[in-house]
Amino acid sequence: MQENVSLDCGWGKLVFGETFSETKKTITELKKERKTERNVLFYPLDPQLMMTTNASDFFLNPAYVYKLDLKTFSKRKGGRSTFHIRKAETEEDIEALNIVYGKMKMIPLRKNWFGKKDEAITVYVVEDTKTKEIYGGIMLIDHVTAFKDSKKSVSVWSVVVNSNAPYTGMGKALMKYVIQEAKKKKRQRMFLSVMADNIPAQRLYEQLGFVKTPILMIKNKTPINEDLFVSREIVNRFSSRTRGIIREALKRGIQVRQINDDIYELSLGGQIMNCDGSLSEKTSAIMQEICKNQKYFFKMLERLDIPYPVSEFHIHQTKIESFLVKHKKVVLKTLRKRITSQDIIDNKTLHKQFSRIRQCSNEVLIQESKEGSIYRVLTMKYKVVAVVETQPPVIIGNGKLTVAQLIKKLSRRKQAASEGVNKIPMDSKTRAFVARQGYTFESILEKGKTLQVRKKSSYYTGGTMKDVTSQFPDSLKKVAIKIAKYLNIPVMSLEIIVPDISKPEEYFVLEASARPNLQYFIGQNVYAKFIDILF
Repeated sequence: MQENVSLDCGWGKLVFGETFSETKKTITELKKERKTERNVLFYPLDPQLMMTTNASDFFLNPAYVYKLDLKTFSKRKGGRSTFHIRKAETEEDIEALNIVYGKMKMIPLRKNWFGKKDEAITVYVVEDTKTKEIYGGIMLIDHVTAFKDSKKSVSVWSVVVNSNAPYTGMGKALMKYVIQEAKKKKRQRMFLSVMADNIPAQRLYEQLGFVKTPILMIKNKTPINEDLFVSREIVNRFSSRTRGIIREALKRGIQVRQINDDIYELSLGGQIMNCDGSLSEKTSAIMQEICKNQKYFFKMLERLDIPYPVSEFHIHQTKIESFLVKHKKVVLKTLRKRITSQDIIDNKTLHKQFSRIRQCSNEVLIQESKEGSIYRVLTMKYKVVAVVETQPPVIIGNGKLTVAQLIKKLSRRKQAASEGVNKIPMDSKTRAFVARQGYTFESILEKGKTLQVRKKSSYYTGGTMKDVTSQFPDSLKKVAIKIAKYLNIPVMSLEIIVPDISKPEEYFVLEASARPNLQYFIGQNVYAKFIDILF
C-alpha cells in the first residue's frame, strides 16, 4: 500500500487516512485546502488524537459512512429508455454537471480540473436520451488504483440529481450503474457517505444493500463547512445582534450555555466568561453606567476636552423655546437615550415632543442638532478595529412604481440580507421626510431620480453601514482610543458626527456604547476579534 495518499477531486482533496502512519502528516495534508473547496479526511486512524489537539481546526463530519459488500450484490433488472448513464468525457460535460451542483447547493468541480484528474477517479453523468441534457452525476474512486488498496475497495462521492429532473429513479440508476462498474473491476467493497439528516438517501442505499459502518470523516472548520459544525438550533436562540458571536464561539469549539435572552456563558479549557451580547465581565458596571447616562458621559467628555453638541439636562418646559431660538434645530431625548425625537425646528412640535418624552422619563435632555455624516467607531483592546458610516436609505425611481412600492422593494432586499432586522418602516417619520422633498407615498418617482427616504437612519430602520475603516482620519481614531482608555472599556463603540470629513478637526461625539452591536461592522472580522479578547 502506498503511503500518505490524497486525491484532488475537483471539490477538494480526499485524504485517505489509512495510508498515513503519522498524525502530524495527516493534519498537515488536511489543512492544505483551497478557499472555495472542501477537503475530507476519510477513515482516519487516530481521530481521537486529532480532535483532542485540534478541536479549533477540525470537526467530525455529521454523516454516516455506508459499506456494500460487492460480492453479494446481484445485478438487478432495470434500465430506462428516457435517460442513460455514461462517463463524462469533456469539459463541457463537467460544466453541465456543475450547473446541477450549483442548483443543489453542492460544491462544483474546479474549472480545468477534469483534464488533469487522477486516473483513479471516474465521473459519470446521467443524460436525457433525447435532449442530451445532463440531470446528475456521480464520482467513483478506485482505491486500488489510488494507493494499491489490498482490500480492493472503491468509494462514491458527489452524488447529485437535479430535483427538477422530469424523470424519477435517476439516483438509484446511478448507484446501480457504478456498482456494476466496480464489480467489473473485481472490487470487493464500496463506501459512501450520507448526511445524518438525509433520510431518503439513507433508505435508498439500504435498499441496495448498504449497511452503516463506524468509519469517521474529519473536515476543516472553514466558512464553507460552517453549517455542518455550528448548531443552527443554538445560534437561533439568540437575537441577530448576538448570533455572530455565538457562531464564532462554536466554530472554535467553545462551549455555549444560554442563560437568558442574549446573556450567555462561554467556557473553554476551564476558563468561563459571562456575556450579554458584546458586553463581557471585562467591563465594569460603573463604566457601563457612564456610557448609558448622557449626563455622566458628557461630563467625562468635558474632562477630556472633547466636543459634543450643546446640551441641557432636566430642562423645564418654559425654557425649551429659548434653547430652540438660540440653536435653530434641536432634538429631545431621555437621559438614557431610550426615546429620542427627530429634528425639531418649530415650537408646536417642540412642546408636543417634550410632553411625549416627559411622560416616559423625569429627565429630559434637549440638544443642538448637528448636520454631518455619522460614524460608528469600534474599539477593541484600545485599538480602532472598524469604522462604519451610517447612510440613510435611498430609492431610485423607474418611472413606474410609487415611492411606497420602491421603499417596500428596497426594504425586502435589506431584510433578506440581515435576517429580517434591517428594514425601512413605513411610518410617520418616513412619510414626513418624503413629504418635505415634495413627494407622497403615492407619487410615481421619475426614472433615474434618487430620493432619500429617512433623515437619519439606524441599522434597524433601513440604514446602510458602509465600511470606512481605512479612510477614517487618524486624528478621530485617536479620539476614540482616548475615550476607551479613560473608561477602561475593552470593547466599545463611539458615535461621532463630522460636518466635513475633509476637515476632521471639527467633530462632535454623540454617544458611546459598552455593548456595541457588532452587526454594524461587517467586513472587519469583528466576531473573531471579540472572541480573541475573551480567550
